[in-house]
Amino acid sequence: MAVDDDDIEEDGSNSFRLLFVTLSMILLAFFILLNSMATLNDDKKRKALGSLLGSFGLLPGSGSVDNTKESMKTKTDIVSSGAGFTIFKKVQRVIQEMMAGNTNSPKQLFATFNEQTGEVKIVVADEMLFAPGSSVISPRMFHLLGEIARMSKDFDGFIRVVGHTDPRGDKRQNWRLSLSRGMVVARHLESAGEFAAGRVSAVGNSFYTPVQPMDPRERSLSNRRVEILVTADEGNK
Repeated sequence: MAVDDDDIEEDGSNSFRLLFVTLSMILLAFFILLNSMATLNDDKKRKALGSLLGSFGLLPGSGSVDNTKESMKTKTDIVSSGAGFTIFKKVQRVIQEMMAGNTNSPKQLFATFNEQTGEVKIVVADEMLFAPGSSVISPRMFHLLGEIARMSKDFDGFIRVVGHTDPRGDKRQNWRLSLSRGMVVARHLESAGEFAAGRVSAVGNSFYTPVQPMDPRERSLSNRRVEILVTADEGNK
């Protein structure tokens, strides 16, 4: 059967029009998607984009792009394997052993870990560290301070000790007392860990950084404390 040249030309023209319409629809779909993504949050954007790419066979399975869980898992793995977190867990274990069977408030001694900075903060109430009005460290704190110094030294850490008082009494005396207590703890840590110069420092904040600023009574009770801030070298694990 003979095929007319006009028929061939018409078929080619129809194929071109079909291809043009298909590409136009794809571009239109992308423009609509981009416009709608302006009002979507990141999670919905990933899912919408993954769905579109999957529909064109560019992604296996459902084509959903959702790395949130994987990202969270990776972040958790990094934090839990860091030097600061290792120090925090060990210090926390020592504190739990010290406080076992102790009926005193747990607010007197605790540790926290900052995931953003990797800093470990150990907060000790002054009544656990010193006698009233004194800057002599109680022997019961030697073990904890020794462990903090040892672990900080193992990870090439820096230690900053901050002394605090309550607002009672003379302001100048509060400055001297907060600094004196901070320096005593810093010297003890420096000696126990045999740190190089500049690794351990101390400051006194007097009563100007209360824990409970809205309640004068609670402020007095909780502000009498020493904070030991440890920043480890995350490259040394």
